[in-house]
Amino acid sequence: MGQQFQSRKIAQEASALLARIYARQLDYPRAFQYQTQNMLWRDSLFTEENSRSINNLRESYESEKQTLEIENLKNIQKIQAEENRLQAILLYGSGVALVLISTILLLLYRNYRYNQKITRQIEAQKEEITQIAENLQHANGEISEQKKVIEKKNFDLTSSITYAKRIQEALLPPHEELTEALQNYFVMYRPRDIVSGDFYWVAQKKYKTILAVADCTGHGIPGAFMSMIGNDLLNEIVVGRNITEPDKILEELRRRVRKVLRQQKTKNHDGMDIAICTIEQYPPGYEEILGTPKLEYAGAENSLFYIENENPQLLELKGSKAIIGGFNVLQQDRPFIKHTLLLEPHRLPLTFYLYTDGYQDQFGPKGKFMRRRFRELLSRIHPFDLPTQKEMVEQTINDWLGDHAQIDDMLVMGVKIKGQAH
Repeated sequence: MGQQFQSRKIAQEASALLARIYARQLDYPRAFQYQTQNMLWRDSLFTEENSRSINNLRESYESEKQTLEIENLKNIQKIQAEENRLQAILLYGSGVALVLISTILLLLYRNYRYNQKITRQIEAQKEEITQIAENLQHANGEISEQKKVIEKKNFDLTSSITYAKRIQEALLPPHEELTEALQNYFVMYRPRDIVSGDFYWVAQKKYKTILAVADCTGHGIPGAFMSMIGNDLLNEIVVGRNITEPDKILEELRRRVRKVLRQQKTKNHDGMDIAICTIEQYPPGYEEILGTPKLEYAGAENSLFYIENENPQLLELKGSKAIIGGFNVLQQDRPFIKHTLLLEPHRLPLTFYLYTDGYQDQFGPKGKFMRRRFRELLSRIHPFDLPTQKEMVEQTINDWLGDHAQIDDMLVMGVKIKGQAH
């Protein structure tokens, strides 16, 4: 009996706990269900405790009465002598019985009042739960309407961004233009969102090919706006004003970004990290007139990696610690350093890589990819043809990310210079 009582006690406490949990989760039907079970278990336990108390009293009374009967049988010859004492005992027993009955009646009355109180509480809770359910139903209706509005706005916004992506992609150099300008290249371009803050740009001026890879402030829509500004300004500077030296392009780009964004007044700090290289290649016989062809490079933060003559050693031309846009007092007026590589026959073929930091900053199950792994990857893939290199670059970062989401735009560009143009 004790084990059954303890089990019922545990069941009563468990149902009370479940009622509170579902109430906090706003699952009121289940909360009401378990609250009702809690009340039933509590009433059952209370009734059982009363029954056990009454039974104990009854057993005590019966035991005492039996003892008196035994004593009477043994002392039957002394009944007359003990009659007065027996009457006193019976009187005492009657008093005890009266007390017991009074106690039982009091307990029953209290139990009755308690049950009435519990019933009133349950009825009040029923009304409260009903009201809450009605309120929830009304709120669900409002939420459904708001959800439809949000879904419509989200659809419209996504449609607008998707349309913006088509505009942005139209500004990027098409494959035919890149093939004509660079001959042998690959581009791994992967926005984090629908549109990107990274962009690449190419232009040709007679025997020069000017190539840029840039990472604008932010990603998504803000980055895409900056990329369109950068693309437009590069066209003005190189195509419109015929500035082809990388360091001078960067100086002019910095000046124009500040002017376009009115950064002196607005204190806007948007800008971009960018790598620019100019490749000179002449038809055979022009070297005597124009000199040795060369590759010129300058960068704002971003570097250029290259491997010459199939040598496995990966070399680096570092970008300047100077910025495009913004007002970092330590960087805003620093000059951009131009690096020059003479494209002499002993250096060819020469493969170089331009990139943004999004690739090396990606996080996967093993942590951040890091610049060191990116350099090791370029050293490992350079013997392969460029389409294969692109596949290896993409597969490597896919394996690294695993199930993790891409956290930044990614852009990697590889170009191989085999020899003089014909």
